[in-house]
Amino acid sequence: MSKLTKFVAFCMASVMVAGSSLTAFAANAGEDGGEVEVTGAGTAEFVNMEQFAITVPTGDALTKTFAYSVDPQGLASIVDTAGKIETGATVLFANGSGGEMSSTSDALEVVNKSSMPLKVSVTVKMDATSKTYAGGFSTTSDFSKTADAAVGMYIGLQSSYELEMAVGTAGETYSNIIPTAKDAYKLTKSGSAFVYELDTAATGLPKFTFKVTGKVNPDAADSLFATVDSSGNVEKKTMPTISLKFTPSSVKTIKDGTVSKDDNAGTIWVGKADATDEDGGFGTTKPTAIEVNGKSVTTIAANEGGWATITWDNIVKAWGYTKAEDLTDEQAAELWKCVKSVKVTVNGVAYYVEIPDATNGG
Repeated sequence: MSKLTKFVAFCMASVMVAGSSLTAFAANAGEDGGEVEVTGAGTAEFVNMEQFAITVPTGDALTKTFAYSVDPQGLASIVDTAGKIETGATVLFANGSGGEMSSTSDALEVVNKSSMPLKVSVTVKMDATSKTYAGGFSTTSDFSKTADAAVGMYIGLQSSYELEMAVGTAGETYSNIIPTAKDAYKLTKSGSAFVYELDTAATGLPKFTFKVTGKVNPDAADSLFATVDSSGNVEKKTMPTISLKFTPSSVKTIKDGTVSKDDNAGTIWVGKADATDEDGGFGTTKPTAIEVNGKSVTTIAANEGGWATITWDNIVKAWGYTKAEDLTDEQAAELWKCVKSVKVTVNGVAYYVEIPDATNGG
């Protein structure tokens, strides 16, 4: 082996020894210059607070509650000796199971058991398909309009947070809101999991009801309901079917807001949850959308002190009236009591409030 080769081998051996020496003398945790690493694994807690639950009519209630009999001569009440038939009633609905009958049906109830408000979309009409009655339906309960003077009868729908509406073959479509049952929910912990659920002992849950009422026009011709041939044989007309369909859907992704109202003026203001009397929190940015009881407001007013503003005119038109003057004082007071909720959308965020019971009219 040459001297050069021996020298290179000696240098390599020296490097290996030096490297081994460095490894052996590295500082450990707790020693001078020793690195200490601390770790903490992350976890998350979350529970779904948008719970949907509802009770709807089922079984016979769907086909028997709105079944009716037209009795233009008042025959049923004339022969009634048990006092079970409403005197003078000319459109009759069965009430309960004891043989009672009156001009107004029993109520059908939709109960909201959800932690959210529910929007109810309703379509109601008189379905005259394959029926022989052609006497028409009044748009007024007292047959007071000229066009109603000779029609056969009136059918009206009475539902929560609505004025009574006349029902005909063209039908009516509307939406409304069942308030949230959030106050009946409770948060508990089961083991390591949080549970958000309806309190089984909760009572007085929000509900939406439907009833139907009716009457025959006292001035209507008997021939609208039956014909009598020359031999005295009676052929009764077949009556249209009351058809009501409703679709409940949850109102999700909403933030709580703050509400203020003026019962006398019929005005409502909506602000953010932390709004103050002086500042509703929205500045001058008007909402891009407003719904009152699930009904769209078409003309949005300017904010007042940062509060989104809903006027009496907005409310009247949301319910389908042209102007406030179309309502009697009694109707105006009743309509104001119907207002139960407002949803405003500002900068893409929806804020929802429920309205305390009104005391006066707009």
